[in-house]
Amino acid sequence: MTVASASASASASAIAHVASSLCRCSWLRGASEDPCGWASIACSPGGEVTGVTLPGLNLHGRLSAAVCALPHLAVLNVSNNALTGPVPPGLAACAALEVLDLSTNALHGAVPPGLCALRALRRLFLSNNLLVGGIPPAIGNLTALEELEIYSNNLTGKIPTSIRALQRLRVIRAGFNDLSGPIPVELTECTSLEFLGFAHNNLTGEVPRELSRLKNLTTLFLWQNGLSGEVPPELGNCTSLQTLALNDNAFTGGVPRELAELPSLLKLYIFGNQLDGTIPPELGNLQSVLEINLAHNNLTGEVPRELSRLKNLTTLFLWQNGLSGEVPPELGNCTSLQEIDLSENKLTGIIPGELGRIPTLQLLNLYNNRLQGSIPPELGQLSTIREIDLSTNNLTGTIPAAFQNLSGLEDLQLFDNQLHGDIPPLLGANSSNLSFLDLSDNQLTGSIPPYLCKYQKLTILSLGLNSLVGEIPPGVKACRTLTQLRKRCASGQQQIHEFICVLECVLERTRLIVELSMLQNLSSLEMHQNRFSGRIPPEIGKFRSTERLIPSNNYLVGHIPAAIGNLTRLVTFNVSSNQQLTGPIPGG
Repeated sequence: MTVASASASASASAIAHVASSLCRCSWLRGASEDPCGWASIACSPGGEVTGVTLPGLNLHGRLSAAVCALPHLAVLNVSNNALTGPVPPGLAACAALEVLDLSTNALHGAVPPGLCALRALRRLFLSNNLLVGGIPPAIGNLTALEELEIYSNNLTGKIPTSIRALQRLRVIRAGFNDLSGPIPVELTECTSLEFLGFAHNNLTGEVPRELSRLKNLTTLFLWQNGLSGEVPPELGNCTSLQTLALNDNAFTGGVPRELAELPSLLKLYIFGNQLDGTIPPELGNLQSVLEINLAHNNLTGEVPRELSRLKNLTTLFLWQNGLSGEVPPELGNCTSLQEIDLSENKLTGIIPGELGRIPTLQLLNLYNNRLQGSIPPELGQLSTIREIDLSTNNLTGTIPAAFQNLSGLEDLQLFDNQLHGDIPPLLGANSSNLSFLDLSDNQLTGSIPPYLCKYQKLTILSLGLNSLVGEIPPGVKACRTLTQLRKRCASGQQQIHEFICVLECVLERTRLIVELSMLQNLSSLEMHQNRFSGRIPPEIGKFRSTERLIPSNNYLVGHIPAAIGNLTRLVTFNVSSNQQLTGPIPGG
């Protein structure tokens, strides 16, 4: 036997042993004795096995360290399988290993410290497993390491300071673990870093200002930790930064105006903190930015008109702050905007018609402000709009007839305003996806448009606290997708308007319940605080999907029908404050 054939035989034996341990030998059947001819095996020109690449083959069982009998093995990739057990400590014997990819399996136990002896290792991928324990302190020995991905495990402990020795490290992704303690300033000595990710951990303390040393950094993910202090103005020196995600922490202070000096910034996420002060108008200089999200803070002052310079901006989220002043009409110049959410602030003035010029707008949320005036008909030109929420303001006038043209509309919420007039007769007629319509708590009159449920996707319809009249349109009666019908009318309402207004007469006619029983998917029927009288009809038992049934605060009499026991999904049933209801609560 020649030396070459002996080497090939030994390599074949080692690989066969690994395959056997993984309960998957089918890829070896019919293979020659020379492993260099096998699928998923790479060899050098001299015939030495240098790579075993077996991703996504549904391999299961435990990985064997016998693979290290291959002295020239540089790449071992068994990612995206169903491997169990610990990471074999014996892998430390694979001295030539440059790439080790065990990601997306079900491996458990600790990261073996012995892996830190693999001085040639350039890429280490252990993400999406069940690993526990800490990052080995000896990680600093991997001086050739360029990429370290250990995210989505159960790792604990602190980030080891020895990481400072990894001068070639370009990517570290350690998010979705349970790491704690501060971000070590030593990490900033890894000056080759391009991607720094420790999101969704329990890190505390301040962000080191020395991060400004990282001139190659493009992505900084530190969201959802317990970080505090100020957002370092020095981050403005990270001139390669494209994504800055510091959201869901406990940062205080202001939004640093120095961030406007990041020429490549695409995404700025600092929402869910405790920032105060005003929004720096200098952010209007971020010519490359696509998304700005500063929501859920304590920001005050006006929305800077300078943001209208951002021609590439697709998302502007400033909701749940203390912003005041007007909605800048100049935002209509941001012709790439897809989402605007300025809700839950203290904005005043009118809704600018200029917003109707944005050809790409899909979401417009201005709810819970102090806006007044009429809804601009120009919003009916938003051909790509999916969601409009202008609720809980002081809007007057009518619902623009142009809303009938919004063919992509899925969600329209105008409740809690002072709108009057009729509901546009063709509202919903041209929108095949309308699923949520809430026009309640206004001063609307007239009848319900017949086309509201034309396309059978309406799930929530709320028209209460208006002065609507007429019968239930046939299309609404047949709307099988309707899951919530909300109706409550103002006190003093005198007329009977089926399901829209209070029923002042007895329920013995049961037309409301009988017709609503056609709504097979109704999950919530709230009829409280009205003037319903008479008996609860037995047809109530047809609401098989109902989880909430609340006819409280009415004038109902008699017994609760036994058919209530048919409502097997019922979670909330409230018949309180109906003083003439008698008898036992039925079993079921």
